[in-house]
Amino acid sequence: MRKGTWGFPKGIVDPGETPEQTALKEADEEAGLHGELVGPPLGEYDYRKWNSTLRVTAYLMRVTAADDEWREADVRQRRWYRAEQARSAIEREELRVLLEAALERIGPPDG
Repeated sequence: MRKGTWGFPKGIVDPGETPEQTALKEADEEAGLHGELVGPPLGEYDYRKWNSTLRVTAYLMRVTAADDEWREADVRQRRWYRAEQARSAIEREELRVLLEAALERIGPPDG
């Protein structure tokens, strides 16, 4: 992912950790977000890093708390978007597909 582009927190699953634990840990480290995963994975995609192709499994998280300061705050920004804003901000097709899967799972807003 290029610097300055919008993306989802992601990371390598460490030994002894589940993919779900990694997802929650990375949300905390990269965005200062805490919560619980909702349902099964939204999907998967591949990306290139360290001269390798890595597979990312994406989860939907219900956020219950957001820290004012977090581990990677000096290198990452956190932004909240409405659905249409998020669609416009995402450049990678793989991430758009995951966003649409998340929006379908969430359903229409109450109101």
